[in-house]
Amino acid sequence: MARTVETIGKYQVLQRLAQGGMGAVYTARHPTLDRTVIIKKLTLRGSADMRERFRREAQIMMDLRNDAIVDVYDHFREGSSYYIVLEYVEGVSLEELIRRHRYVQEDAALLILREVCRALAYAHERGVVHRDIKPANILISSRGEVKLVDFGIATIHGGEEESALTREGMTLGTPSYMAPEQFQNTRSVDHRADIYSVGVVLYEMVTGKRPYPGTFSPEVISLIQKGRYRRPRKINPRISLFTARMIGRMLQPLPARRVSDLNRVIDRINRRLRLRPHGRIDSLVEACLEGEALRVRPRRRARVMALAGLVTVALLASLVAWGLHRGVHRELFQADSWGALEVTVRVGNSGLEGKEVFLRGTLFKDDGDRIPALDGGELRFFPDPQGESSRYFLFRARRKHLPPGSYRAKIEAGTALWWQSFQVPPLSEGHHHLVADFLEVPELPLVVSFDVRDRESGRRLTDEAEIFLFLGNRRLPWSAEAASRLRSGQIYRFQFRHPGYGEQIFSLAIAPEQARLHLQVHLEPLKESP
Repeated sequence: MARTVETIGKYQVLQRLAQGGMGAVYTARHPTLDRTVIIKKLTLRGSADMRERFRREAQIMMDLRNDAIVDVYDHFREGSSYYIVLEYVEGVSLEELIRRHRYVQEDAALLILREVCRALAYAHERGVVHRDIKPANILISSRGEVKLVDFGIATIHGGEEESALTREGMTLGTPSYMAPEQFQNTRSVDHRADIYSVGVVLYEMVTGKRPYPGTFSPEVISLIQKGRYRRPRKINPRISLFTARMIGRMLQPLPARRVSDLNRVIDRINRRLRLRPHGRIDSLVEACLEGEALRVRPRRRARVMALAGLVTVALLASLVAWGLHRGVHRELFQADSWGALEVTVRVGNSGLEGKEVFLRGTLFKDDGDRIPALDGGELRFFPDPQGESSRYFLFRARRKHLPPGSYRAKIEAGTALWWQSFQVPPLSEGHHHLVADFLEVPELPLVVSFDVRDRESGRRLTDEAEIFLFLGNRRLPWSAEAASRLRSGQIYRFQFRHPGYGEQIFSLAIAPEQARLHLQVHLEPLKESP
């Protein structure tokens, strides 16, 4: 039975909330502030990395002073343990709130999201990336305050200390909430990984479910990397398009396509809920969580009418511009002197996602001599999910208006090439439709090479390292026979091991047109126990 602790340093212990092998969490009384605080304890028997992370958590949080981030009051060592003293928040975690009520009413969810975004925007401006955003690390007080906690695996972007704690290839975080890039290398992620996690939290708040399972398996990682999750409005049809689109922008698998500025998210929520930019919302959160509808000030009729007039003018101008861009005037008034071309491409489903298919199209004038490329003859293809099947993806190019005559089309799909000559008739006789089929996507032999080295000395370890390939549920030692089975357009998982070193695992999606893979692997020497 654990011994009852009455005091820690200058603090009077009230209650032990949790106990583990490496530490404990207590509530205590601050001797001079006369308030309840939280004390986190870490014993020195933990690893050196754990002790350093504990110290850096206190350092980071003591430098962050924001009303949406839990305050740190103190950090000290006593005997064989380290301690952090934090602000006590009387209330529940967002995780507990979702568990109790199944999901959060949408307006309340947006209010909570706004506060989390405020906390993270403040941290990001100071170079701090949290890396473990999840409902368990978001607290909601009984007064409606929203507080972000637990910067235990946070990093100061570009900080030199981080390289010693988070090695290249290391994965830190909670799988269900991690951005795709975080599975590959936690060390290199930036603030956009936090934004992805915020999107997962919003999804869970309004649906009661997470977009992906919590297991750390190749199948789940593949789903996350491809962005394949059930759309939130299919789970909860009452979710607004505003919130569904916000989730979609945050859960973009590629960081470059993801929302990158949380201040813009805050502004959008403020406009949606008609909130003052810097106003406090504690009472609104409290009211929403108690089931009250969010009260929004009604707009004046004159303002609404004026706005409606502006919208009507803007809509008419947009329709005219759209019609000119699409060549509607030619179809209505120049049907004898212009023709129209439509191009559809079907690409076989190789197991990857449709947006990973490389497509390029170019139109040429068939003059019987030099066959020059047309000015503005590039074809831009867009996916047509409604027309696709389990066998192929469907892509369409925008209709092209061309003078009647002879043309040629060149379309590239990955490693395959398609040419066709064709005639474009006048619009008065109908438009011309080309269909390019790439239903059999050729698989290329995948050539793989490795360079395994000691991270500290740079010594080459390739010949002595154990390398394994995962195929389905089987783990095969690397060999010529295993190498011969690799093809492009697949997802593969490799494991690297060497006595005296920590192992590394890579999960990689290979596009159909990629035929060579080189893996540069650095293994971290294991430290001897003191």
